[in-house]
Amino acid sequence: MDNLPLRHIPLILFNLLPLALIIDGYWQPFDALAFYWLELIAVCFFGTLGNAMSAIYQFSQKNIGAGIGQTFGTIFFPLHFGFFLVMLCFPIGSFLPPGTPTRPLTDPLVPLRVVTENMPFFEMLPIVMVWQCFVFITRFILSGRYKQDAPAFVLSAYGSLAVLFVSAFFGVLIGLSTGNRIWGAVILVALKTLIAYLVARHRPAEKSQTEENPAASA
Repeated sequence: MDNLPLRHIPLILFNLLPLALIIDGYWQPFDALAFYWLELIAVCFFGTLGNAMSAIYQFSQKNIGAGIGQTFGTIFFPLHFGFFLVMLCFPIGSFLPPGTPTRPLTDPLVPLRVVTENMPFFEMLPIVMVWQCFVFITRFILSGRYKQDAPAFVLSAYGSLAVLFVSAFFGVLIGLSTGNRIWGAVILVALKTLIAYLVARHRPAEKSQTEENPAASA
């Protein structure tokens, strides 16, 4: 398993889940985009939570300046990240199933409403929340990153956003140019899984504070 460390298998399985459900006929190609977009909602939630935890920790350590900085980050991050989430709804909306009623673009939030209304929201939400909770605990809590490197999870969140932007661009492009949305979904899922795996592979395994600093356990 040197070429595929066990710690990466859950990541791969999670990212391939939409494709398996599309092949099974349970989901439509649009649902793959919706699923990954909803994952970013979970990423935003836990990124905000991570910033808040970092702020509380810094204040508890009397690091007032760092605590204030993290407090501003807690407010700024969801607003800034949320802007990109809304923008992502434009390409996602172009992948809606054929026959979906169209709406006039009366304001920038129309694509957001269309996307959320057509996705199996309450079916997908528990899956992405459980997955991102697992990621948050293993990469941020257990490793003690909230004490050492407060922006770590937030930077990872923007990386996830960039991965979906790239994957969605090529997936939608292939789907619309060929007139076959299933092929677009295949390209999307393949790219999303591959890039996420390569990023994880080149990231060293998370270590707890005790492992990184043995003196801390003395």
